Amino acid sequence: MYRQKNISGNLENVGYAKDGCMSTYNINIMEEKQTIIALGGGGSTKIVMDDRIERVFNFKDPLEYIRRFDEILKKKDEILDILAGEKMADEQTLNHIMNEYEELRISAANERKKRIDEVNKKFREWLKLTERFFNAVWKY
Repeated sequence: MYRQKNISGNLENVGYAKDGCMSTYNINIMEEKQTIIALGGGGSTKIVMDDRIERVFNFKDPLEYIRRFDEILKKKDEILDILAGEKMADEQTLNHIMNEYEELRISAANERKKRIDEVNKKFREWLKLTERFFNAVWKY
């Protein structure tokens, strides 16, 4: 069992590991020594630097998440700039994170464009149907 740093009411947060092993991930997360980059709605990114912690929260509401996706990407870009400016022990880890993030960002932008194209297509179809309907009604 591990005690989480700064937990409300000095309560315990339980983490499990196999017998004879320890979960360094759980320990690092609970001690707030581990950076977490969150993806998707409701996710919470936590950047741990020597003396401070930066957090960025993704919107939970799906419509808000989609509408403000560019804003989320901008915040994540700012975080990557912070990470790139900090001295990191493992340069490969930073490069790996930045490459994965860039791939996710491009993928998300492409996915968003596909959704917008689909909505526009359906809207054009709806306009055609509406036009046909009104033309049929106004004939009589």
